[in-house]
Amino acid sequence: MDLFVPKRAAAAVLALSLICLAALAPSAAEATVPGKPGLIAFNLLTFPGGGEPTGGLYAIEPGQPQPRQLTDNPRDYDPSFAPSGKQLVFRRIGTSQPGIYTLDLGSDTTTRLLSRGDDLDPAFGPRGMIAFLGFSRQTGSYDLFLRLRNGRLRQLTSTSATEGAPVFTPDGGRILFSRRYGHVVALDRRTSSLPALYSIRIDGTGLRLIGTARKENFDLSPTGDHLAFAGVGGISYSPDGRQIAYANHKGLWVRRADGQGQPALVLAADYNGYEAGQLLIQPTWQPLP
Repeated sequence: MDLFVPKRAAAAVLALSLICLAALAPSAAEATVPGKPGLIAFNLLTFPGGGEPTGGLYAIEPGQPQPRQLTDNPRDYDPSFAPSGKQLVFRRIGTSQPGIYTLDLGSDTTTRLLSRGDDLDPAFGPRGMIAFLGFSRQTGSYDLFLRLRNGRLRQLTSTSATEGAPVFTPDGGRILFSRRYGHVVALDRRTSSLPALYSIRIDGTGLRLIGTARKENFDLSPTGDHLAFAGVGGISYSPDGRQIAYANHKGLWVRRADGQGQPALVLAADYNGYEAGQLLIQPTWQPLP
């Protein structure tokens, strides 16, 4: 499953909405990636107006003029920072060695953790855990998996539904994810074109229906009591919970998490929906001590 955005898809209008999810995690729990806001990492593709795009993963500190290039493979997707802020996990395809990798930001060393090229959406959690989506040939869909620090894999779901977008709760005890059956999700005898939201314990028990997602992408606040939703470009809370970074066809933006004030453009992009210009997607915010 390549993630190059279809024509005009990246021009979808981003919508932010916050809902209370205080019941998901104890109020005293620490955030998954707490700390001071550091770099914002993202995938940046440059389309030449025909032919193969160039790019890779980049990172920028708000207020700085130019980003730092982290990788040079344009098909490096789904970046997620470790709680320490020192590593980044991501998905790599389009090479002879696809899979899920980590990048050590201090040494610029990449390590392949999983070699299956169809794994998606890796998300770093506490204690070295990484949640991701693995394709099941038995069910013909994507299920939720957990990689433990020692390298052991734990399958958390097994259904005909397609899971998506795993996010750890602040205490690391549960994982939020989306679930979609084909193009329609059944929810309380109603249907929706958007996926349903669930949470599950990291041991695979305690599956809980949360509601319906408001957009395709979401992130949980560091305090565990709010969700932010966005369209195709992606969204990420700052580690202090005060701001939100999101991407659309015009570039990378930051705004207050309470929705007040005007958004600030951090890095401009000029993707026109016809495979020309630059496309910036999937921001994730680095926590600093």
